[in-house]
Amino acid sequence: MLKKAIFILSFLTVVALQAQQNYSITLLGSYTVPNSSEWDYIRGFGYGVDASMWVPQRWFSSDSSYLIRIPYNAGVRINYTRFPDGIAGDRFGILGFIQEPILSIPHLYLDMGVLAAIYTNPFRRSHDNRNVFIGSYLNCLIQVGLTYKIKALTFSGKFAHSSNGYLYKPNKGLNYLQFEVGHDFRSNNAHTQNQLSFTPTSLKTSSLLISIAPGIVRPRLTEVADRYYYAYTIRLGWQYNFSQVRAAGITLDVTNNGSHDSIRVAEHDPYKLPFNVALCANYETWYNHISLHLGIAYYLLRNAQVYSPYYERIGAFYHFGDDKCKIRHFVGVSLKSHAAHIDFIEWHYGIRIRL
Repeated sequence: MLKKAIFILSFLTVVALQAQQNYSITLLGSYTVPNSSEWDYIRGFGYGVDASMWVPQRWFSSDSSYLIRIPYNAGVRINYTRFPDGIAGDRFGILGFIQEPILSIPHLYLDMGVLAAIYTNPFRRSHDNRNVFIGSYLNCLIQVGLTYKIKALTFSGKFAHSSNGYLYKPNKGLNYLQFEVGHDFRSNNAHTQNQLSFTPTSLKTSSLLISIAPGIVRPRLTEVADRYYYAYTIRLGWQYNFSQVRAAGITLDVTNNGSHDSIRVAEHDPYKLPFNVALCANYETWYNHISLHLGIAYYLLRNAQVYSPYYERIGAFYHFGDDKCKIRHFVGVSLKSHAAHIDFIEWHYGIRIRL
């Protein structure tokens, strides 16, 4: 296994060295956190290596605040994590990531990354009945945390989550706490990139938001039919741009997960609402035509099969057209989850109407 780790480290290093941008090599430690006490047996430590390539990006904003004057970093990272006692084996990950300055503390960044991970020993391979967490080789991988850079050294603390969005069972998902120490190598050929196609949103503007997000999902219970069900979220709300690249707002979410009907029948529950209704507080940061979205919601109406009164949403959207347009179309993907336990993957299409 040591030879495997050395080979992977060498490969990641060669890839990074060939890049003409800034790059980092990082050693990481990981601790698997169970969703509840009944799954304490998955607790354990892991270790690995991470290689990333990144370029500073200008905000292209006339806002004079500290958070706008400091460029953000955008890039790609690949990593390998070895879990000696991992319930689903080792993990290979690839992520697109953004590091943006946070608060007024120099060198401190909010570090956000998302894309995919491959696990070497999912349930279908091992047939370990204790593995109710990862049922497929390919899963999403989300990392959110803080990174502190001092000269060439980097220190990070992150929360990471992997699951397949109940596209394949079992799928409780795995959560990790990650701690990283790395070194930045800055290329003399790498410069802050201009984003000439971007016209910043005017300060203190607001817009209406309308979107629909369908999805497919399998039921959680093993006693019901293992087939796909339709799910959806309809969002109607308002958003306020308090900065040229940041916005906050509120939406009314109408959601439905069709797999809950099969659970309701299995539990002999005659009561059914046609949909669930929630109020969601949202925050969004814009990076050229791409925005990252965070939301926290509270159910006003919910079926008994929705076990939590709260849910969270994390997603990324691509916006067409220019900010001068009164109506802008957007598409994107987000994860709707209950306490980091995914409900389903939302595939969005929507419009923003500037007021």
